[in-house]
Amino acid sequence: MKDFAQKMFLAGMGAFALTKDKAEEIISEMTKKGHIDRDEAQSLLKNMINKGEEEREELKQTVKKEFDKYYKELNLVTSKELNEIKEKIAELEKSIKQENNQD
Repeated sequence: MKDFAQKMFLAGMGAFALTKDKAEEIISEMTKKGHIDRDEAQSLLKNMINKGEEEREELKQTVKKEFDKYYKELNLVTSKELNEIKEKIAELEKSIKQENNQD
């Protein structure tokens, strides 16, 4: 399950990177052909990058929600919960040893 979420996130990141590269390429071409000037190109690129980052964040939140949903459905414990259980077991083992030594 973790691999699935990780792959989804990385796919989104890859799409964002491709989009940014493609946007830079298109804007560069438009500037070379004189369709837009350098200031417009910088502004347009900045807007496109910001939009891409917003979409990446939305994807990240979507993947997190789905992962959390499946995590709860499978009734898995978190590493924090597991560590708490280990501590309780260690405390119980210590208590049992102390009781056995008193007898």
